[in-house]
Amino acid sequence: METKDILNRLIYILIFAITTIILEIVTFYFLGFGILPNYFLFNVAFIFIMSGVIFLINGHKTKMAVIITTLVLQVILNCVNICYYDVLGDIFSFELLKLGTETVRAFSFNFINWYGVLSNIFVLILSIFCLKTFTKKQIKSKIKPHRKLYSFALFLCTFIVFSCTGLTTQLITQNNLATCSTEDAFYIAKSDEYLYNNFQFKQEAFKKFGTWGFYLKSLSNLIIKDNDLTAEEKQALINELNENVVESNNNAVSKDNNLIIIMLESFDKFAIDPICTPTLYNLQENTSQNFTNYYARNKTNVSENISLLGNTPKDIDLQTLSKNKNFKPTNSLAHKFTELGYTVNYFHSYDRTFYDRHVVNNRLGFENVYGLQNSGLGSNSTFGNAYLEEDYLKTCITELAPTDKKFFSFYTTFGTHGPYDIYNKRYAEFYDFYEENLTQIKYYFENELGYTIPSNKVNYNKLKYYKCSAMDTDRMVKYLLEYLDDNNILDNTTIVFYADHNCYYDDINLITRYNTLEVDPNNSDIYNIPFMIYDSKLGAKQNEMFCSTFDIYPTICELFGLSYNKLVTQGYNVYSDEITNSIFVSNLTGIFTNKLYSYNINDVIDFSGENLSDEEIYKFQLNAIKYFEKQEKIDIIYANNLI
Repeated sequence: METKDILNRLIYILIFAITTIILEIVTFYFLGFGILPNYFLFNVAFIFIMSGVIFLINGHKTKMAVIITTLVLQVILNCVNICYYDVLGDIFSFELLKLGTETVRAFSFNFINWYGVLSNIFVLILSIFCLKTFTKKQIKSKIKPHRKLYSFALFLCTFIVFSCTGLTTQLITQNNLATCSTEDAFYIAKSDEYLYNNFQFKQEAFKKFGTWGFYLKSLSNLIIKDNDLTAEEKQALINELNENVVESNNNAVSKDNNLIIIMLESFDKFAIDPICTPTLYNLQENTSQNFTNYYARNKTNVSENISLLGNTPKDIDLQTLSKNKNFKPTNSLAHKFTELGYTVNYFHSYDRTFYDRHVVNNRLGFENVYGLQNSGLGSNSTFGNAYLEEDYLKTCITELAPTDKKFFSFYTTFGTHGPYDIYNKRYAEFYDFYEENLTQIKYYFENELGYTIPSNKVNYNKLKYYKCSAMDTDRMVKYLLEYLDDNNILDNTTIVFYADHNCYYDDINLITRYNTLEVDPNNSDIYNIPFMIYDSKLGAKQNEMFCSTFDIYPTICELFGLSYNKLVTQGYNVYSDEITNSIFVSNLTGIFTNKLYSYNINDVIDFSGENLSDEEIYKFQLNAIKYFEKQEKIDIIYANNLI
C-alpha cells in the first residue's frame, strides 16, 4: 500500500467526519439545543467505527456509496427531527415507523421547516462535491510479492486501530455517564445512565447523546427488550397489583347509567362560543361539570387509550401489543362495562383502520369498531375534507345509543382535524353563517376570550374553516342530545366530552390565541382545552382544579363504582383530594401542570406569575418521579400479560 493511497483513504474519512459533525451542529441549531450533545463522544465513537469500515473498503464507488448512504440517513433523520419537533415538539423514534401510513395521510407541506431541510441538504451536497474533488479513484497497480504482506498488515492494523478506538470510546463514555445512588429520590431525573437505558425523556436523551448516540441505542432498545421476569419478580408484581385494587361501589353517583365518551378532535378553547356552537357552549357554561383547567398534549390514539386504560405504554405501543391474541387488558373500560352486561362499541367518523383501531380497540374490549366504511356515506373523506359529523352519527345512532339495553359507546370525531386551507363544500351553510355573524363572533373572541380573529386573509380563512368544522360537531352533539331526550334515556346517560390535543395544525391555535408564532413552548396555557361531563345526577359546576387526560379514567371508574387498579392508573379522580397530585406527562415531550413545566424533572419552569414556593415545585417533581416509576412497572405488566 503506497503512501498516496493511505492519504487518499484518510481524505475520505476526514470529509465524512467533518460532514457528520457539521450536520449535527446544524440540527442542534434548528432544534435550539445548543451546538453539540453533552456526550459528543458517542458520535465520535461512531465516526471512528465508520472510519474503520471506510478505510477497509477498496473500491472508490463502494466507498462513496457507503459514505453517502450514511450521510443521507443522517440528513433524513435530521430533517424529520427538525420538522417533527417544529410541529409536535417531539423527537423521531423508530417506533413511529409503524405509523408510516398514518403520517403520509395526515401530512401537510406546512409541516416542513424549509430552512432546516435545505441547510442539511446543502451540507450533504457540499460533502459530495468535496468527495468527488479531493479524492482519487483507486489505481490498480502490480504489487511486488514482498510488499503484499506489508500492505496487508498495515491495512489490517489501521482498521483495527480505528475500530478499537471507536468501541473503546463508546464503552468509556457509557461507563462514565453521570449517575447517582438508586436510593436517591431523584435517581430517575439525575441519572444519565438511567436516561440512556430508558429514554424516559426523549428530547433530553437526544440533547445529551446526539444523533448517533441516540439512534444506535434506540435501535438496540428496540431489538433487545429485557422485560422477562423471574418467578419471584412476577409474583411480587402480582402481589403489588392485588394490593392496589380499588373495590367496586354499588352506591356510586352514576351507577347503572349509560356512558358515552366523545373525544373531540383538535378541539381548542376557541372552538366553543355561543354563536357558532350554542349546544356545546350551553353544556360548558350551564348544564355540565366543566373543567376549566384541563390540559393535554398527545397524539389522538394515545389520548383515546389513556381515557380507556388510565395509562399508555411507553416501551411497547398498543399496536404491537395487540398483535398478541392473548392481549386483553382487563383494566380497560370496555372490558369492565362488558362484564356488567353493557353493549360496548367504538365509533369514528373516519377510517376505522387508522392507527389500527379495528385491531387495537377490539383487544381493548369493544364488540364492534365502526368507522366511515360502515356508514354507507361513501369513502370520499380526507384530512381537511370530512363528511359531516351529524350525517355520520345519523347512520349509527341506534348502535351508539340503543334504547333497549345499557350501553357504553366511545365516539372520536374527525372534522376538526385539519388542514384548514381546503374548501369543504359540505360546510357551505356554515361558511355563510360565519360570515353573516362575523361581528358577533369577533366581539366574543376579543372581549370574552381575549383572542384575535386573524386579519391576514390566509389565516382568516383557516380559522373560518376550523370554526365551521366545530359548528358541524356542535350540530352532531345537538342531534345526539335530542335523540337521547326523545327516547327518554338522557337522564340515565353520562356523556364525557374531552379534547385529545389542541388545534396545532397550521398554527391556528397560536395565531388565534396569541396573535404570533413566537410563543414560549414551555407555557402550558397552549395545551388548555375542553373537558366536560354531562350527567343530570351531577348537575352543573365550573371546576377549576388542574386535571388531564390521565384523570378521566379513574373519574369514570369512581362515578360508576367500577373496580380498578391504582398501580396501572396514572391519574386521579377529579372529585378526590388526590387530584392535587395530578400532572400531565406527554408522550411527545414535556411534564406540566397549569403552572409548571419541565422537560426532565430537574429543570422546572414557573410561568404562573405567582412566584411558587420551593415546596410546590418539589411536590411537582416528586409527582413526576412517581409517574415514571409507575410507568416502568406498567410497561413490564403489559409485556408479561399480567393484567
